[in-house]
Amino acid sequence: MEEIKQADRKSVVMEGMYRGVTGKLDEVRQSFSKELQFTSAQQVSAYEALAGSLKDGLETLLAEFRYLSQQNSAIYDYHCKEREAARDALLEAVRTNADLTVKAFTEQLEKKMQAMQETFSGQLEALRGELLESIRAAIAEPPAPETKETEEPAEDTFDYDVLAEKIASVLPEPDYDMLADKVVAALPPVDADAIASAVAAVVPAADENAIADKVAENIPLVDYDLIAERVSGVLEGEFDVTVDENGVDKIAASVAERLDYEKLADRVAQLLKEQAAQLAPVVVQQVAAPAPAPEPEPEPEPAREELAAAAAPMHAKKLVVPAQPAPKPVVVPVPDDPALTTRFKRSFKAKIIESDEEVKGYYFDLKNTFLSYARIASQVSWSNDRFTFAGDTVAKIGVRGKTLCLYLALNPDEFPSSVYHQRFAGDTKMYEKTPMMVKVKSGVALKRAIRLVEMLMENLGAVREDREPVDYSQEFAFRSEEQLLAEGLIKTAIVEKSDLDF
Repeated sequence: MEEIKQADRKSVVMEGMYRGVTGKLDEVRQSFSKELQFTSAQQVSAYEALAGSLKDGLETLLAEFRYLSQQNSAIYDYHCKEREAARDALLEAVRTNADLTVKAFTEQLEKKMQAMQETFSGQLEALRGELLESIRAAIAEPPAPETKETEEPAEDTFDYDVLAEKIASVLPEPDYDMLADKVVAALPPVDADAIASAVAAVVPAADENAIADKVAENIPLVDYDLIAERVSGVLEGEFDVTVDENGVDKIAASVAERLDYEKLADRVAQLLKEQAAQLAPVVVQQVAAPAPAPEPEPEPEPAREELAAAAAPMHAKKLVVPAQPAPKPVVVPVPDDPALTTRFKRSFKAKIIESDEEVKGYYFDLKNTFLSYARIASQVSWSNDRFTFAGDTVAKIGVRGKTLCLYLALNPDEFPSSVYHQRFAGDTKMYEKTPMMVKVKSGVALKRAIRLVEMLMENLGAVREDREPVDYSQEFAFRSEEQLLAEGLIKTAIVEKSDLDF
């Protein structure tokens, strides 16, 4: 009986353990299925967002291509109209010259016919006069003596038909063939080369450069930067995935696992060595130069103090530097409050100095273009380079990010936006007098900006002078951030730390 009871107990215990394991397995299976469902839902939402964003981007690109095709068809129609107009002008010129030639030929023919008619009329008058004289002489002869019955007036016996026949027999018969030959011989020959020269003189010469300029103005250039901005605007914020606290913990754990602390430590050590190498000459000059009077200065950063202390004894014993006034080291203030941070404020000159050589070239070309006109002056301030004409501000050049921006005293609504891509900047007080802003990011944009400058100078009535362009590369040569801080071209300010500060 005891054995049976023990066997029953064991079976009950085994059954309880089995049920407990089965319950745990069910819980694990349910949690695992929930995780799979949540992950699949996130993937589906991400795929849907990706598909929607790609669809919007493709629709944007297709719209741009459709716009370009419409522009090209409009340009083709414009050129067809130009060719038809030129053909009509050519035909009109040829018709005008032909009418002039026929008119001149008719006038010459009329003159020849009139001259021949006058000559022929003179000959007829002479012959008629001779005939009349002979008739008068015949009439004036005394009649033969006859009886009274035969004496009658001569007018009764005068036969006018016989007289007409005699006159017709005396007059020469006109030879019309000979008359036509004489007229043709008197006419000047038709000079086809002269007619062609006259037509060419009337038809205006085709200016290929003007045609190219018109085509360039009508063909909109593909602005890849604008397309990229539109696509990024469409795709912005499309891949945000919402995760819970467990997901945040998992992401943090995976990031911590992938961090290579040895590489990070090596990189920090390398940066400290480079900083020590840069600070060593300054420390040597401070040790060798006689210190005039101690001035209270803000405490430097701990890293720089340690590097100066480590580097000063080693270099001070080996190098002998003559006494000279040492440049005052620039100390960047570090706030004690963790909610505050140090910001660098760069001037316009500092931005140009730290920019790429391509951006510097754009700025130098625009500045030389402005200064090539009389009565134009340049004044570089903290925020921009201002150009004045007779004391009035007409243009400004500034830097936004890494892009050179040109502000002009022109109305942006009077220029095609598809060519210049201008923007209205007159809503701020700084650019009220120069409301038209264009970005100069390429060689083509530089040419358009120079064209706008020439239009502005033409509106102002400025006269261009023959001046050699100035090379500003030495003035705006690249300098380090420490040098710019020492020159006062970069200023520091302590501000509140934003959410983007790490």
